[in-house]
Amino acid sequence: APSPMTQEKRVAAAEVNGHGHHHAKPSRGFYRPAHRLLEWGQVQTGMHASWGDLFYDLIMVGAAYRTGDFLKKNIRYPVGPLVLAATGITWLHSWSHLLQYRCRFSAKSLAHKLVDVVEGLSAAAAAHNIVNDKSAFEQYHMYAFLFWVVVGRVVQAGRRLEIVLLPPTDTEIEGSARWAAGDMLARIVVEIVTLCIGFFMNTTEALMIVLLVTWLVQVILFVV
Repeated sequence: APSPMTQEKRVAAAEVNGHGHHHAKPSRGFYRPAHRLLEWGQVQTGMHASWGDLFYDLIMVGAAYRTGDFLKKNIRYPVGPLVLAATGITWLHSWSHLLQYRCRFSAKSLAHKLVDVVEGLSAAAAAHNIVNDKSAFEQYHMYAFLFWVVVGRVVQAGRRLEIVLLPPTDTEIEGSARWAAGDMLARIVVEIVTLCIGFFMNTTEALMIVLLVTWLVQVILFVV
C-alpha cells in the first residue's frame, strides 16, 4: 500500500490536473452529477482556490463595502448598526452555505459552473441594491435586495436537491452524504420561507429584523 505521503502527493497531483480528490466519472457532456469530494480513509490535502472562489470573494468584499457605506451615513441612527448586523449575518450565511457544499462535494461540469455564475451574480445583485440612502433603499432597492438573496438560497437548495435525487445505485453518494444534503435542504427551504416574509415589510428596520429572525431560526434548527 502506498505511504500517506505518496498518496497525498498523488491526490494533490490529481487536483492540479482537474480531477479533485476523487476518481473522475466518464464525461457526460454538459452535465455530470456531483460526487463526494473525499472517499472514506482518503488523505485530505489543502484545496486550491478556483476562479469561482476568487470571484465570490470579490463579491463579498463589495458587499462589505456597500454595507459599511450605509453604516457610515446612518451611524447616528439605530438603523445603521441594525443593517450592519442583519446584512453581515446574511452575507456570512451565504458564504457558509457555499463553503459547506464545497467541503463535501465536487461539481465541476459545465452545468455546475453555470450554477456557480448564477449564484455569484445573485450575491452581486443583492449587494448592488444596498445603497447608503435609507429612503432610496426603501423606495427602489429593498425588495430587489431581498429577491436576489432569496435567489441565492434557491440555488443552494438546488445543489442539495441534486444530491438527494441522485439514484440510490450511485455509489459515489452514500447514505450519510445523502442524508446530510437532505437535512441541509430542509433548513434552506425553511430559510427561504422565512426570508419571504420580508416582502410584506415596508421599512428597512422591519426587513432587517426579518433577516435577524431568519438567522435565529437557523441557529435553533442547528441546535435541535
